[in-house]
Amino acid sequence: MGHPVKRRDDPPSRRSHALLLPHFLGEPDEAISLVPTSLSSHPRDIQFYFHFATIAISIEQRDLLAAERAIDNFLKRFQRRKSYAQRKSAQQLALLYRKFIRLSQAEPRSKTSSSLKKLKDALSAFKATYRDYHSTLPVAWLERKLAED
Repeated sequence: MGHPVKRRDDPPSRRSHALLLPHFLGEPDEAISLVPTSLSSHPRDIQFYFHFATIAISIEQRDLLAAERAIDNFLKRFQRRKSYAQRKSAQQLALLYRKFIRLSQAEPRSKTSSSLKKLKDALSAFKATYRDYHSTLPVAWLERKLAED
């Protein structure tokens, strides 16, 4: 038996995460339509990618409450699922996203340069430690957002 033919209406696959690239950094409303509603049929790395994309899209849409909810749910998966817990790099990046969300929610006067510098330093340390994630789009997006502040 051969592989089934892929139809246009099939759920998104690896190709769909590539389609998010141009939208991830500037067209969040269009990007959200490319995120599949169910991730269970995708490989774990693709699931992680879509989790980060959903969080970033919420931030780009300035819906920090939705972003915080999404990051908290994502982090809970690392506690509940063994296959998630084995990926420390994704978990550490998720924690950096949560710090960024909390910094974004803070009053402008409390967004001290020291807090921002600490987060930038933590991201640099993450990139040096977790080489499997150091050049991925979720990391590039967070670096870009930190450079804007």
